[in-house]
Formats: sequence, structure tokens, C-alpha cells
Amino acid sequence: MPQTRPSLLLRMRRPEDGLAWAEFDGQYRPFLLRVATRSGVTLSDAVDVVQDVFVSIVRALPGFTYDPRRGRFRAWLARLTRNAAVDWRRGRTKLQRAADRFAERQPPASPALEDNALEAEDLSSHAALHAAIESLRRSSRHDSWRCFEQHLLRGRPARDVASELGVTANSVYVNASRMLVRLRRSLRSEPGVPRR
Repeated sequence: MPQTRPSLLLRMRRPEDGLAWAEFDGQYRPFLLRVATRSGVTLSDAVDVVQDVFVSIVRALPGFTYDPRRGRFRAWLARLTRNAAVDWRRGRTKLQRAADRFAERQPPASPALEDNALEAEDLSSHAALHAAIESLRRSSRHDSWRCFEQHLLRGRPARDVASELGVTANSVYVNASRMLVRLRRSLRSEPGVPRR
């Protein structure tokens, strides 16, 4: 991996410089995904962990000064990612403990109903997710929704989405991240939906 250029970090502070974010994404996302998976999260969860790391970077950049004498930038990114992965795993562990406590309090189901109950639970969670996404779409500004839908739901590169919408890649990252936070909050408030 090439050495971090301080000029790239300075450019990323400017919201209008979407190319800087695209370059950063291309250069660091694979590295951050590796760090996250080596920290004990699945690859699909690592995608969410890395998104959380990007949000942290957006928040840190205005006051961040890169000083190579204090350590390598990649080491800071790796530490940030490992911490995010630990937080993610803790959230999953708390969720599992809560689910276990809830299951212990439930009366035993007949074997004939167990398979149907599991299928209904999966469908219920799936339906709740779709309802939350639809509610998010209806309550959001069109451009914010398109950033989220195209970049996070459809997995398209931020620079492509930015080009279509006439905004910067940084705007795509920020809007998509904010929408993801809103979606997670909405799902946490839904009864019967697994929480992270």
C-alpha cells in the first residue's frame, strides 16, 4: 500500500473534492475490510464496520493533523477499525444475550410449530426492515435518499453516484452515512427486530 500523502488528507477536508474521497476509498477500503475481518467480524458485517470508520474519519478530519513522527496513518486507521469491530461485536453479544434471556422466558413450542415459527420470525424481521427502509425513503430529501440507495443499498461507487446527482463523492458518503444511522435508529425502536 502506498504511503499516505498529507495532501490527500487536506483535500478530503474540502466537501467539493469528491475525487479525494474516491481516491481514499479505493486506496484504503480493502485494507480496512481486512483489518475488520481479522478483528473477528464477518465480511458482511465488516462492510458496516468500515462504513462506521468512514463516518468517524469525516468527523475527525476537521481537527486532524497528520504528523508522521507520531506514527503511521495506517496504524491509526487500523486502530480505529479494530475499535469499531470490537464495538460491533459487543453490540452483537448484547443482542445475543438479550435474545437468549427472552427465549428462556418463552413457553416451549411444539416441534410441529418450531419450523413455521422460525420462518415467520425471519419474514417478520425482513418485513420490518423493508418497512423501515420505505419509511426512511418517504421521510428523506430526494438527494439524500438517492445517495443512500445507490451507494449503500446497491453498492455503487460514490464517484458514480456523485456524478449522476451532481454532487461530490464526499456528499454521497456523508448523506449515505447519515441515512444509515437513521435506519439503524428506526430498527432499534421496532419491536421484534434484531438489534445491533
